[in-house]
Parts: sequence; C-alpha cells; structure tokens
Amino acid sequence: MSTRILLGLTLSLAIAAAQAAAASEASRVQTSDSGVISVATPISDLNLSTPEGAKALLARLRHAASIACGDRPDRWEGLQAIQTYKVCLRKSMDDAVDQVHAPLVTALYRGHGDAMASAGGPG
Repeated sequence: MSTRILLGLTLSLAIAAAQAAAASEASRVQTSDSGVISVATPISDLNLSTPEGAKALLARLRHAASIACGDRPDRWEGLQAIQTYKVCLRKSMDDAVDQVHAPLVTALYRGHGDAMASAGGPG
C-alpha cells in the first residue's frame, strides 16, 4: 500500500547505484495535468501504531515533500524563495499526514508525540 503526497506545488559501482536510485525515485513522482506533483510513499512495511513506525513514516514523508518541493533555495535566491519553499514543505506534510489517518503519526507530527510515546501510543 502507498500513500501519495498531493501538492498545490543520489565511481563505477557507486554511479550505477546512484543512477538506479534516481530512476527508482523518478518513477515514484508524478505530475498531473493541472501541475499537482505527487510522490508515492510506501507505508505497508510500517506499523504506524508504534513510535518507531510513525517516526519512520514521518521521515519518508519529509523526504517525499523535499522531492516534490524541489531543491532548497540558496540564500542568494532571496527570502521570498526560501519562504515559498518552506510553505510548500509545510503544506505537503500537513496534507500527507492528514491523508494517512494514523493517530500516532498525527500526534508526533503535531508535537504531541512525547506524551503519547511515553504512554505507549494512542489511547
């Protein structure tokens, strides 16, 4: 099973591995006719009711959001470009976490994870 992030907006052996990784990553990225970028993010191998699984998913979602939003702008590109990038990441993460419908993932993302993790997960 996969979830998608919807956005309103890697020497011989090492090179071969990087090219294979890039091709694999590119196959997960799709752009709709309206310009919405989606990045398939696997979740079937994770137990989202455990802190470890929820944290692993959040890391995957952050990586997918960074792919979809593009490279982080350099300082010389200006404050507006950096702000636009940050807004894209935040919106992407907000939307992705909402689409997953996993209480512990949502709690960790929203900053309530410490209390839930120490209590053994959601109630």
